[in-house]
Amino acid sequence: MLFLLAAAAGAAPVAAEPQRGAGGIDATPAGADGARVTLEQAIATVKRIVDIPAALTEFQPGYAEDGRGQGFWNLRWEGRLPGQGGVQARVNARTGELWSFHTWAPEADAGPRRGLPRLSREQARAVAEDFLGRVLPRYAESLRLDSQEQDVPYVSLRVRSPVTYHFSFARVVNGVPFRENWARLEVDGDTGKVRGFYFNWDPELEFPLPAGAIARERAAAIWEGKAAVELIYERPPAQPGERPPVKLVYAPRDRSVMVDALSGETYTRSDEYFHPEFDVPGGGGDEARAQEVVLTPAEEKAVGEMERLLGREEALARALDVIDIPEGYELQGSYLERDWAHPEQKVWSFHWEGSRERGHIGVRVDARTGLVVGYNHYEYQPTREQEPRCGEEEARQVARKFLEKAAGPYLDALLERRVVPQREVREPLAAGREQPRAYGFELTRVVNGIPFPGNGAKIQVDAVRGRVVSYSLRWWDLSFPAAEGVVDRARAAGMFTDRLVLAYERQPVAHAVYGEGKEAPVRLVYRLDPEGAPYAVDAFTGAGLRPDLQPMANEERPSFADLAGHPAEQAVQTLAAADVIPVRGPNFAPDETLTQRDFLIWLVRACGWRPHELGFKGEAGPTDPDREFEAARAAAVNLGILRPGEEYAPGAAVTWRTLARLGVRALGWGEVAELLGIWALPAEVAARVNPKDHGYLALAERVGLVSLNGHGDFDPASQLTRGEGARALYRLASFR
Repeated sequence: MLFLLAAAAGAAPVAAEPQRGAGGIDATPAGADGARVTLEQAIATVKRIVDIPAALTEFQPGYAEDGRGQGFWNLRWEGRLPGQGGVQARVNARTGELWSFHTWAPEADAGPRRGLPRLSREQARAVAEDFLGRVLPRYAESLRLDSQEQDVPYVSLRVRSPVTYHFSFARVVNGVPFRENWARLEVDGDTGKVRGFYFNWDPELEFPLPAGAIARERAAAIWEGKAAVELIYERPPAQPGERPPVKLVYAPRDRSVMVDALSGETYTRSDEYFHPEFDVPGGGGDEARAQEVVLTPAEEKAVGEMERLLGREEALARALDVIDIPEGYELQGSYLERDWAHPEQKVWSFHWEGSRERGHIGVRVDARTGLVVGYNHYEYQPTREQEPRCGEEEARQVARKFLEKAAGPYLDALLERRVVPQREVREPLAAGREQPRAYGFELTRVVNGIPFPGNGAKIQVDAVRGRVVSYSLRWWDLSFPAAEGVVDRARAAGMFTDRLVLAYERQPVAHAVYGEGKEAPVRLVYRLDPEGAPYAVDAFTGAGLRPDLQPMANEERPSFADLAGHPAEQAVQTLAAADVIPVRGPNFAPDETLTQRDFLIWLVRACGWRPHELGFKGEAGPTDPDREFEAARAAAVNLGILRPGEEYAPGAAVTWRTLARLGVRALGWGEVAELLGIWALPAEVAARVNPKDHGYLALAERVGLVSLNGHGDFDPASQLTRGEGARALYRLASFR
């Protein structure tokens, strides 16, 4: 148990969590300034908890106080030589408690790592909770594990990097979470050591009692009116080259809405800043010289596409029709590129540079339509002392005139969704304290009367100069489903309001809520559950969706329904949780024959490769096993698991001989296994296999893949079931 130096210094015993006032732990008694714990005591605290290797002979202490006068000893140990590692720690100078530490050590200390980590996530969690109880016993009862996405351990049958599990604990006051105070831990999955610990706690906060909270039903009605759950088109995130279909979903216009549980007022998170989606153009490369070559079909297609695009000079003329380039700016570069999320869209980018005092200008032109789709003008000249010349309505008119020139054909299909006034001062302000110095306007594309936030325009108007300084337009040629047979909006809204939870929040809210430099109070609010609430609701099925627009049910831990009590249950579930065995349905069928297709997919994944790393592109995705097998076979050749030209029949069954050969190669031992005349096998086994397989079987037994019992009942040509193959792969992944 950690000895609390604060107690030795005369600190009063800590009472139970109060209903109001300090909100739990009074670690900073009023009027107690400066350090009450000496440097020597702080060092002793760290060394009781953290192992400081003898090689770390360099020591540097530091001391700092925060804005409330709460002091901390900052301690750092390092080695004299590069690569010896180090330890960094932070000790509360009033309580003597360790509030954070981080340790890094040479990789050689832990030896080579391969396969599965020694600890499961559940075992690592027990380590984290035990650490909290020992190091911060006064706080442990007020900390609760936050539900977060689970770490998927990286598995590789060859040498891999360390596996680290991350745990975050949130402060709980009066049974209500307050996530601004937390403890976070990093546990090494191979050694079981806590490698990092970080603690944040404010002892001076006041927390309103939840006893007077309004009913959840009333809060839900208020939230729904403010958050505006609506029918919209959404397109899921795409990998380069993919074209996922547009979906029709229900989603709140503003997910950040919070309802004060005591007054019924609504708040939103502060959004004083506006970030147009625009990439500043850079320089281009040298032009390739034409050669007399025969073009492939893909190359001929690319040439045909290029012939339909605007040339550089024509695109530049379109840019200059819309954008006035001031004197003193010179064109520095131009290049043709494609939109990574929509490869069919090609864009010309132009870049002008002025003098150091003038800045730079970037313009992007759609090479197919000739429309200006991006603009950014940055000037170094400060304007802070000048007064804004226009307000919101004047800025809106400036923006509209620009859009008429730049995006005229699309203007009628753009709907203003949001206006963001921007100010120089970066802390929350009282309404009207300072006139905005810029206005950001966000306009959304409307299709069939339904907003599509993925397309539209963002435009920023400098209120001091009275002109547009940045602009971006995104517009894709897509197919949009008709809104026929959609679920009722009220039903969809209920998917969100049913996930409203009580929480304490002190996040910055809109500037009109408080100002004059006052700190935001802690409020008891109803807000969306960050873990349980859907990102959107499928408009046709009513199912909750994740941000990738896949059903939320997929967030559950991978599992199969037909493994209870089966000998392969632990192996299969562990490998599925590590994303080695893909979960493509409710059943695993452990007693069916294992095909070479499925085993090769498992083995390639166990070597650290994942479907997104196998080059999948397009709409179908990597969910089809036959399609994944083709990519896995190419990866297996790169890894040396398969030899170039080696016959491998995906529909054939896996035998013990095949398992041994591929499993040993997956470890990188193929060349050693093929050395002849040095392997000792039971005579019965040696007589049944080609001498080239002797090394594979001998090494496979060494790592637990097979058991050559020498009694004549091992048949290298016998076929494996899926359960047997999973258990063998689990043993291979557990080999140290």
